[in-house]
Amino acid sequence: MCASYSGLVSANPWSREGRRRYDFGMNDSIPVRRLEFDTELFGHGVAILDAPSASASRLRTALDQLRASSVRLVYWPCAPTEENDAAANSVGGFLVDRRTTFFRPLEPAVEPWPPGVETYEEDTANAELESLAIASAEQSRFRVDPSVPRDVGDTLYRRWIANSVAGRIADATFVVRDENSIVGMATVAEKNGRSDVGLIAVDARHRGRAHGTRLMDATHHWARQRGLSTAQVVTQGANTGARRLYENCGYEIEQVENYYHFWLPETV
Repeated sequence: MCASYSGLVSANPWSREGRRRYDFGMNDSIPVRRLEFDTELFGHGVAILDAPSASASRLRTALDQLRASSVRLVYWPCAPTEENDAAANSVGGFLVDRRTTFFRPLEPAVEPWPPGVETYEEDTANAELESLAIASAEQSRFRVDPSVPRDVGDTLYRRWIANSVAGRIADATFVVRDENSIVGMATVAEKNGRSDVGLIAVDARHRGRAHGTRLMDATHHWARQRGLSTAQVVTQGANTGARRLYENCGYEIEQVENYYHFWLPETV
């Protein structure tokens, strides 16, 4: 099994601070920000709606304004309510994920380092790490949405692992090897006073050997050494394998958020 065992958005693949954003300042309508990284990645305007809830009329107004600003793709992370679902569906929204945040307390403990796990010391990602990162995207919203070109998702996850091992968005990367080959990996960073797992994946041929559990144990060991008392990880709601891993590692659901994509027709 692989994942992001965790999905995109628990960490951003471009900078530790997250996406650079531009506020469109839309007065009474939904706050909107243009996403520079996503715009460059897709080759057309991409923006995000900053509202946990919205009516169909407010959504329609925001989307019309964005279309006039040459935006083609709009993200809307929102509360999982029937009202939001109806509003999104009425204006052509596509539900790409039920983004689920898991958390667990980290009790003070002296535990041995998990066997077979080591710290990745290089500051560039090798081909094995890139392959694992791309494999981890299979249930991400960039795969679920059929309008997203596959090479866009591949590029995003290559950049995610590259920026992780370079220390731009992760503080540590842990790996499991079979002889000399990397067959599992996990990245972790401190985020808002918590340990936050960004990417975790195990090669399909090496699953069922508790590699995922040991990688998670390594992130917990790392967090305790830094005095962190809570760990979190974000995954796709439909990713049953990842959910099972986290639950087996003592995690509970903290929050669920629906994630919609809106594709806007090009302006003539």
